Amino acid sequence: LLLSVSQVDCQRIGWPEGYCLAFELLEPLQANTLYRVKNTQAVVDHTGAVLPVIDVAFTTSPSLVPDALALEDLECLYDEVAVDGLCLLISDDSVSMRARVNRPVRAWLSVDGQDDSQVAARGELAMRVVNLPVDQELSLTLRMMDLAGNEHVVATVIKTHAALPRIVLTETRDNPYGEEPEQEYIELYNAGDATVSLQGFTVSDDPHREGQRIDADVAIFPGEALLLVSDAFDPEAVEEAVPPGTRLIRMGSSLVRSGLSNAGEPILLRDAEGRRVSFIPVLQDAAREGECRSRSATGHIALRPCSPGRLH
Repeated sequence: LLLSVSQVDCQRIGWPEGYCLAFELLEPLQANTLYRVKNTQAVVDHTGAVLPVIDVAFTTSPSLVPDALALEDLECLYDEVAVDGLCLLISDDSVSMRARVNRPVRAWLSVDGQDDSQVAARGELAMRVVNLPVDQELSLTLRMMDLAGNEHVVATVIKTHAALPRIVLTETRDNPYGEEPEQEYIELYNAGDATVSLQGFTVSDDPHREGQRIDADVAIFPGEALLLVSDAFDPEAVEEAVPPGTRLIRMGSSLVRSGLSNAGEPILLRDAEGRRVSFIPVLQDAAREGECRSRSATGHIALRPCSPGRLH
């Protein structure tokens, strides 16, 4: 293949940073033909280290007229909103967007002057913009461009939520030394300045389901950490020692559907209006006995020794 190579602005092509090159064909490719791209000279990074050889094979489409660039059907999560083929998770000061496109694209998302960009080699988009005004109607625009330069634009209006309660999932005890699911817990912390009623809040281990409801009329005070536990939970049997005065909300025979998975599972906290207020993801490694998925003061989630009622 005959190619011309030139440096391009990474931001312009949807890549956030780095050193970007554009390869332009000087002659058309044949339809339904296997091609292979491989560098014949060593490529080094800015430190001089040799990078792995680029060796990519691809087959051109059998049709010279490609299908139109379009969004494909995507099932939205319980607390996402489906808008014009997009799944939007709207918060009070941010919006996260998921979409599936029928080919590789570069994409740019813009909301109220805040932007995000992504190169989606498989057409799977996951983008987020933050620092949005609270409780405001805002214009959202998603622009996508495929490898042939075809564009598709989705433009809509969203409304950010009123200020959400600052209740945070800070720790999950998925794999206790003691009995399961009896000795598991989920820790909540009030990071805000106001007392918040937890009645009607839900915890879920399935993004597509509402989850387990807190029926008790319990208020959590500013700076307080409390534990969601099963009816059989025994704070005296926890080797990490639950501090005296730590309040327990008993949720039934187990937490979520049938207890917390030792391998980890996503845990979502939603308020009484169904708005997502906190989330703990699955980590790469499963918790060992006595370890918890724990959120630090800076928001970083990692496996740490459990510390019920005490923040890391």
